[in-house]
Amino acid sequence: MPQQVEFAVERREVLGKKVSRLRRQGIIPGNIFGGGKASVPIQLDGHTFERFLATHGATTVLALRIAGGSAETTIVRHVQHEPVTGKIEHVDFQHVEMSQPMKARVPIRLRGVSLAVKNFDGVLLHLLDAVEVEALPANLPDAVEVDISGLEELKATLHVRDLEIPQGVTVLTDADETIVKVEPPRVAVEEIPAAVAPAPAEGQEAVPGAEATKE
Repeated sequence: MPQQVEFAVERREVLGKKVSRLRRQGIIPGNIFGGGKASVPIQLDGHTFERFLATHGATTVLALRIAGGSAETTIVRHVQHEPVTGKIEHVDFQHVEMSQPMKARVPIRLRGVSLAVKNFDGVLLHLLDAVEVEALPANLPDAVEVDISGLEELKATLHVRDLEIPQGVTVLTDADETIVKVEPPRVAVEEIPAAVAPAPAEGQEAVPGAEATKE
């Protein structure tokens, strides 16, 4: 289960379109919202936050320590990326109450090797990559797993009900939704070779242009 991580941020005085100058300095603008509290504009170091995302899941509980103030218990609700470069442009953090259950989308992690893929050249289709769950913030998993080694035959499927769900976590996504399935291998269509003119009989020379229409 995710552990609470402390993260230093600052109150943000720069608002609106002027935040572009913060991004040029490697600073990410953001907001803290929810919990019946007023939204708080903040800013944080971009390099430090990218390192955090690389090593923690989206459901990690953060104690955002605002300079000159108290820590705010939050999770990352949304990360906005620049469409072309992929750089982080904005981050929304949501207040959480550790004693109150909350809903979150949790990624699905595949584990193992499908024998249908290994032995019969099946094509594994990953149709669902996340599920919605409800749990206390401290119980929210970084991911939920499903073992695909049981997919031994072509056309075999796994559904949400087959997920390995930790104790204290309720899955809200329909249990019948398909996560993965194994399709038969795609068969390439053989090209039919073009018709070849018969070779001339022994002792007979081919006549140039004989295939052309005579005038």
